[in-house]
Amino acid sequence: MQHPVHEDSSDVELHFCIVTDDIARTAAWLAGLLGVPVPPIEDGPRPDVHQEYDGTSGDTDFRQAYFTWRGTGVEFIEPGPGPSSWRTHLERFGAGVHHIGVRGRDAVATGGELARMGHPSVHSGGSAAGTFAYYDTTRELGTLLELVTSTGKA
Repeated sequence: MQHPVHEDSSDVELHFCIVTDDIARTAAWLAGLLGVPVPPIEDGPRPDVHQEYDGTSGDTDFRQAYFTWRGTGVEFIEPGPGPSSWRTHLERFGAGVHHIGVRGRDAVATGGELARMGHPSVHSGGSAAGTFAYYDTTRELGTLLELVTSTGKA
């Protein structure tokens, strides 16, 4: 299998994402516990980001906040009412960890290998700035795995 993260890589990022039905409350609670500022909350979708979920192209509303604490990224997503892996998770399990994300060098090759191993992509998207894809690794990790790449173009 391709290894998406290498210790010597300068673009390594590991994060986890929590889906919530109230991003302001959830982000404020965790920020208060950790003693850090509440991260900015952004509304999505961004017009330059194309998404696919469950075999359907389209963009869904969501709100997102992100911060780094002691080298670990913490992402919050509040899904809109439309179909998305975030909405499905919230309805099926309630608020909680949606995915573990890694930033890597070659998410296309690694994603292909994950798919061949029986872990299909369930939600993906991208823009000129980079791509993301969630793979169903719930059998092994109990959650989805997100592969993220950046092109350096913003």
